[in-house]
Amino acid sequence: MRPSFHALLLSPPLKVAFSLCLVTIMASGCGFFHKEPTPTEPSALLSFGQEKLAEKRFSKAKEQFERVLETTSDNELRLQALINLADTLYKNAEYEEARFQYRKFLELYPVHPLAPRAQFQLAMCSFAEIKPPDRDQAITLEAIRQFERFLQSYPDHPLVSEAKQRHAFCINRLAEHDLLVARFYYKQGKYHSAINRLSALLDSYPDFAQSDKALYLLGQSYKHEESLEKARAAFARLVNEHPDSGYASSAKRALRKWRKRGG
Repeated sequence: MRPSFHALLLSPPLKVAFSLCLVTIMASGCGFFHKEPTPTEPSALLSFGQEKLAEKRFSKAKEQFERVLETTSDNELRLQALINLADTLYKNAEYEEARFQYRKFLELYPVHPLAPRAQFQLAMCSFAEIKPPDRDQAITLEAIRQFERFLQSYPDHPLVSEAKQRHAFCINRLAEHDLLVARFYYKQGKYHSAINRLSALLDSYPDFAQSDKALYLLGQSYKHEESLEKARAAFARLVNEHPDSGYASSAKRALRKWRKRGG
């Protein structure tokens, strides 16, 4: 006797196959009924891209802004799409591409009200890629250049305070790098090279947070070079400028010893 259709349908292999087909059909149906419509008008594309940017759907946002730039000659829509494209790339950590788009905006719209923010963001693209103190600092120098351009061009902009803070961080990072290089020379016994690096550091970065350490290392380098007068001057400066530093305590001890020896 042949099994009924109902019995076949309820057999384990067919139940599994039927369930998979049902899930596939439902999933396809859901995708069909809830598929996200993509606008075609440039103004609608711009709004749609801004929505995707707010949702952090960067690839989708980028696609819409690029389509606006490709499909319209409306200057206002184009500049909005361009700055939004740059912002999308920046937020997605695509700093090289973002740099290109911010520069493009500044070239095309140098006096637009959004130009100051574009310049600030151009600096931030380099700031985001700053390396640790023991690495090459070329990108730090680029960030400094761009922040200085912003500060010189827009001295009254609301972002000036933040730009100054970021700029100060960059300057300090360069000083940290130079201190590490000087310390390396010192440990290698290359005291003359250490002295040159430390002297330049202290002249270039008078507000460096670790200038007490730099002065102590400078004094020690002069001491090893047997330039005792210059060593005393470095230690005396350390004591006067950083009286509470741990390095100042060591410098005081060295100065006391020299005084006792009459040297």
